Amino acid sequence: MLWYIGKAELGTKRDRTHVICDCAETALKYVPKGEDRPRKAIEAAREYVDNPTEENLKKLNAAWDAASAAAGDAAGAAAGAAANAAGYAASAAAWDAAGDAAWDAAWAVAQKNMADIIRKNFKW
Repeated sequence: MLWYIGKAELGTKRDRTHVICDCAETALKYVPKGEDRPRKAIEAAREYVDNPTEENLKKLNAAWDAASAAAGDAAGAAAGAAANAAGYAASAAAWDAAGDAAWDAAWAVAQKNMADIIRKNFKW
């Protein structure tokens, strides 16, 4: 569904990015306590898409790097998936890669929860 909303360009880029972030947040419960990089990447994606300044783009790029590092550092596949999902959300906000990146993330996290989020935000 994330792939489709990206390919079909449903809603605005902002709408799509926020839904991707909502989906990525569903995996944060699997991130070890004290590991804030995935959450910060999601926040940076939201901040950039809401206010696309050069400063926020720099924050987003730093958050993407940190989330990628968290994926490599994470103990367990679920924590790594959450970090990747956050990184993908950040990437989608900056480079409008919502379709491909979010599709990969969708397979790594709870698909049903994300589908419910998408259905709630986009009317078919």
